[in-house]
Amino acid sequence: ANELFSFFAGFSQPNPGLVPEITTNAEAGFQFERGRWSLGASVFRSNTKNEIFFDNSDTKNKNVARTRRDGIEATLGVRLTPRLSLSTQASWISAHTRANGPGDEDGDGVADDANGKRIPQVPPLTTVTRLAWQGRTWDATLTHRFVGRQALQSDRNNDQRFLDPYHDFGLSVGV
Repeated sequence: ANELFSFFAGFSQPNPGLVPEITTNAEAGFQFERGRWSLGASVFRSNTKNEIFFDNSDTKNKNVARTRRDGIEATLGVRLTPRLSLSTQASWISAHTRANGPGDEDGDGVADDANGKRIPQVPPLTTVTRLAWQGRTWDATLTHRFVGRQALQSDRNNDQRFLDPYHDFGLSVGV
């Protein structure tokens, strides 16, 4: 049962008071293709009650009253030749806590000063670009991914260290 309450056995404290997260999502978008080109976009909103965060101050997982993620995703692709295509996707996400009001009137452990704080490890900007080759007996994809600056850990004051943005490159080959 430690898995339900503890992030790493032996390194964090159990918290049997945790309650399950409940998330509602809404998304709308479109996809358009014409000739060699494709274009798509979507917007979304995700509201979560009782989101579970790891609190470094006392090494426990805790529930946060409410969080929200709003985002936009866009994709653009082109078939350069019958076997070679290029595509890119960009995602922008605003992820913040949402307190219920001043103080901690509902007893959820989230004071009004937590309203609007960044959710850790959710980068506001991520992009992925792919160059893909589709051969007769094999395929290959070269990928570049950019991940923007993001909060490293959960902290109510948003004054903890941030992770620097980074680039990731990959090559996959299949037969």
